[in-house]
Parts: sequence; C-alpha cells; structure tokens
Amino acid sequence: MNAQVGAETGKSGAADFEVSIRVRADRMAVLLNCPKLPSDLELLLERVRTALKGLGIPEEWRGETCIERVRQAAAEAESIKNLIIVKGEPPEPPKDGRIEWGNDFFNSAFVVNEKTGAIDYRKRVAQTSVEAGQLLATVRPPVKGRAGRDVHGRAVAAKKGQWPIFRAGENIREDKEERKYFAAKTGRIRWRARTLSVDEVYVIQGNVGLGTGDIDHPGAVIVKGDIEPGATVKAAGNLEVRGIIDQADVETGGDLVVHRGIVGRGRAPLKVGGSVHAKFINEAELEADEDIVVEREIVQSIVKTRSAVTMRRGRLVGGETTALKGILVAQTGTEALVPTALTVGTDFRLQEEIDERVRQCYELEERREKIRRTVEPIASRGAKLTKESREAMKRLFEELKELGKRIEGLIAEVNRMKAEAKDNVQMRVEATKIIYPETMLSTPLSQYKVPDEFSGPAYANLVDGEIKLHHGQSPWEWEPSEPAV
Repeated sequence: MNAQVGAETGKSGAADFEVSIRVRADRMAVLLNCPKLPSDLELLLERVRTALKGLGIPEEWRGETCIERVRQAAAEAESIKNLIIVKGEPPEPPKDGRIEWGNDFFNSAFVVNEKTGAIDYRKRVAQTSVEAGQLLATVRPPVKGRAGRDVHGRAVAAKKGQWPIFRAGENIREDKEERKYFAAKTGRIRWRARTLSVDEVYVIQGNVGLGTGDIDHPGAVIVKGDIEPGATVKAAGNLEVRGIIDQADVETGGDLVVHRGIVGRGRAPLKVGGSVHAKFINEAELEADEDIVVEREIVQSIVKTRSAVTMRRGRLVGGETTALKGILVAQTGTEALVPTALTVGTDFRLQEEIDERVRQCYELEERREKIRRTVEPIASRGAKLTKESREAMKRLFEELKELGKRIEGLIAEVNRMKAEAKDNVQMRVEATKIIYPETMLSTPLSQYKVPDEFSGPAYANLVDGEIKLHHGQSPWEWEPSEPAV
C-alpha cells in the first residue's frame, strides 16, 4: 500500500500550506512533507491526526510520540521534508545455524616453544588425531527471527535462518535426534567440501620406493622416511612425510606436511586438496587448494594455490608462483637477477571448472535435442496415442523441462564464476626484506617488472588498475595467523 493524503491546502491566517502524508512503499514508515509550515502549528497537527486515522494507522502510533516528532521538526526549520512520523516494528533477523566443534581440530596456527619463542612449522595447534567414540561436532539449528509489524499494525513475517551445510563422510557415527557426530574409528579428522570424515591412518615405517611399491590409501598416510624417485603415493586424507619427497608423484585429498622438503618433479605436479607445509621446495611442481607455508625457500619451482603462499623468513627465487589470495615472503629474486614470476588474484583451476560446466551443458543440450527430435513430429501430427504412449510422452516433456532448468543453472553458474573472478582481482604481495630486479608481478589485468632493488618491508597493490610498490608494512592480515602458544 502506498496511501497518500497529498497536496492538500489549508488556511492559516493569510498563508496557505500544503501537506503530503504517505505510507512508504515498504509499509514500515509514514512520511510527512510540508513545504511551508503554517503560523498556527495546531492546524498542521490536526491535519496529521486526521490523515493517520484515515490511513488506518493504529491508535497507539498516532499518539504523543508521533505529534512530538512533528513539533521538533517544526521548531528546527520552516519546512518539513520526508519526516518519519510513524515507524513500523521491523522483524528481528534470524540467527543461522552453526557447527559446534568438539575440540580445536582446525586451528591454523603453529606451536611456539614457550622458552625460546621459536616457531615449529611442522606442528599445528590443531588436534587432528581423534579416538573412536569421540564427539567431533554438534550441528546447532537456526533460530527464527521475531515477526514485526508494519505501520498498519499487520504482521511482517520474520525470515528463516539457514542450516549450515554439513555432510557426514567416512567413519562418522550420527545421532540424528541430537544432531551430534562421533568418530566411528580412531584416526585423523578431515573437513573438506563441507564433509566431515575420519581417515584411518596407514603408517609406513621407512621409505616409499621399490621395497614398498606404490601406495594408494583411502585414508591418511604417514611416511616415516622419504618418498623416493619414481614412487607414487595417493592418500584420500592427509599425508605426512617425515623425510623428503624426491621426484615422486604425490596426490592427497587433505593436507600435505613434509618435515624436510620437496625436491624435483615427478611425472605430474604434486596435487594437494588441502594445505602444504614444507621446509623447502626446490625444482618441483605443486598445486594446492589451500595455503602453502614454507620455512626456507622456493627455488625454480612452479607453485600454484587457490589460497596464499606464506614464507615469512624465506626466499622465493625463479620459477612461477601463482596464489589467488596473495604471496608473503622475505625475499623475491636474487642479486644474480634470476627472473622470478609472482601472479596473484588468479584462480588457476577456474578455467578447468568453467570448461567442465560447459562440457556438461553440451551433453545436456545433446540430450535435449534428441528428445525434441522424438516428440515434436508426434506432437505436430496430433496423432492419437495409447495410454502408455501418452505417459511416455509426458515423461519426455518433463525431462525436457528439467534439462532446460539444468542448462540455465549451469550457464548462470559459469557467468557468476567469471564475474566473481573479475571482481576479486587484487594485487597482494609483501616482502619483509627485499625485492630484487627481474621480479615480475602480475594480476589478470596488469603486469609490472621490478626495475631496481626495492628494500623491505615493502608491498605491492593495485592503484587505479596499475601495480604499485610501496615501502612499509602492508595493511593486510595474513593467514595462517600468527602462531599461538
């Protein structure tokens, strides 16, 4: 309702005055306009009382509070414009449901030695080992908001809160009534793609190589030695290597922790579904979905992540490093002017995901066209059909409709992904010590080759679409966060 008492004229001594009183489009406020106030304010107040009654405003909101608002506005100016004289009661927003974890399972900080203050980059604060029967998570339901009232006194429904997206994966026992989730087996907790799982741990006492054969385990894997050249290790969960990964093929659905480092390329890039923590990465190729944290150096490697590369005290020399959310290092390049490429704001897997959705669209379109070629000739002839044939035709038309919805959804998703990628482009690079010449900084929209030594602390960002270097501490908060004791 957008009711209005408008452009009415009344006499006040020798002066006329116009009054407009209307209900706002959302029905949550009544607005008063009076371009020129009458000398006798009581005339205006009486007009307000009459209009509000005519608009069906509840008596409780037509009282002294409303009139006092008009008096105050009239005391401050000679006219009134869009004064809210009656307010509805907006509904209280809901509270979304949440996941309440049974322990500090996913803390991204590192353990700090209380005596020396030294950071142990191989030890997380998170308690990832769980016991059979241990409570892992409780899903708390959303809380509905409280209904409000519009200016006519009618109820305004409150929105419903959203349930958190939560799926129970492998080795999870669910109490549906209490919405509690327990470990069905002893192992390591994993939370990926909104799915909670417990991975059984496979421990290899020495090296992985000819003696053990290749490893393909549906849970977590601990290698107490090295992964030797030519070996293959696949783990659905986390992978911990106490030694080095040397020219091996590694794929893990969870985090990769390498106590020493990663050396050389295998037949394909190392693929990590979670985060990576290593002492160094030399002449290797690595792809990760989450943070890559390195202690000492990344040298002549191709490193890609959909999150950030963090190496607070290390150097990044040569190769190509691509990080969607930014790069933090102590040093880039060397005095020897080794070309070093840093690209940020780019999701290296985005095009793969777009291509997959486009492929699905083509497959669905082929199916839709095949159904059309089947049903259209029959429909155009108006032929009499048996009951079974009519049912079959009905199912085909329903499938056509469903295929159309799925195709539209995929196209919308591709457009959304492209738009978000464009909107999220940012330059987020920081060096705490020095940036050497021949360092190339890139985003999808801009490039900048560093011509001279640039002493740190320093950071690069986008200014009017161009990459600019600045001296000083960056304004950004980096994840993983500073280690917690």
